[in-house]
Amino acid sequence: RFTPLRPICPEEWTLLDLTIRLIADYGAIGGKTVYKPSDEPSRQRERHHRDYGLVQIPEPTSEDRIHSGTLHRYVRNNSRWRVVDHGNFAWASLENFWCVKGRYIERQNPKKSTFNKVLGRKQDKSVKRKKGMRVTRWSDLLEQRDDEISKWLAGRQQESKKLFSFKNPERTFGFVKPGIVSFAEMRSRLKSVWPSFKDEEFIEGSVVLQQLLGAGLGGTS
Repeated sequence: RFTPLRPICPEEWTLLDLTIRLIADYGAIGGKTVYKPSDEPSRQRERHHRDYGLVQIPEPTSEDRIHSGTLHRYVRNNSRWRVVDHGNFAWASLENFWCVKGRYIERQNPKKSTFNKVLGRKQDKSVKRKKGMRVTRWSDLLEQRDDEISKWLAGRQQESKKLFSFKNPERTFGFVKPGIVSFAEMRSRLKSVWPSFKDEEFIEGSVVLQQLLGAGLGGTS
């Protein structure tokens, strides 16, 4: 339940509803979403292998919905929006979003991790390298040091990964960045860990938006 602190127009309520359903049906929310699942019985209950950030909508959304055409006109009215330079975070857009439902990637054991394979990191976590007081796990290193795609997907210290996966419900999603990594590249990486994976399981952000609008709005008048 949301308590408005100022008058909220129907278009704003609709955009809020779409955002919540995007999170509930395709994504997750919060700072701990970067944790990855594990199939190891001894580790599944550990904090950094749990599913965080998944939400559910317990009740149907309101039937007082506006037409999609009305919402489109509201959003496209540029005079109401501030012009913001998103800089290095311009990739964080629904245009660059993708999702796969019913599948997850995980750490299977200390030597194998489909999550790391998709990221482009080494999989063997049992190997460590010590340099002074710092210990680097083998699994924190990239398979190819100069792989720009893997560098971006894996992120750095204090920088998020661009790949997220959950076990219950099974869901994997992430982002691409034009000029660095494409949707085709992500499909290829996912196929390397899911041999039976089909292209139609890979839902791009533009399709997600169509599905949300189709489920939540009326006609196009």
